[in-house]
Amino acid sequence: MTSEAPKQHLNPFSLFYYAYKGILNWGIFALIALPSQRTNFWVVIGTLLSLVIIVGLLKFFFFTFQISGDMITINSGIFVKRHTHIPYG
Repeated sequence: MTSEAPKQHLNPFSLFYYAYKGILNWGIFALIALPSQRTNFWVVIGTLLSLVIIVGLLKFFFFTFQISGDMITINSGIFVKRHTHIPYG
């Protein structure tokens, strides 16, 4: 099942969505873990934001899709690659 269509990425505005979801997921963890640790608040926030940005960029670059005449193929995954084929019929 190969298609001649080029692989495409999502719109760059999807990076905002990845950042939003990352802050929600990791922010809850930070709120739970931060009060129990005796660390500098800004170091923890900076590390959290760096982690969210790096993971969001990786997700963006590793998510591609192809639209061909008979199906849509979605390729995703950073470490575990997933290839989903969706036929039109």
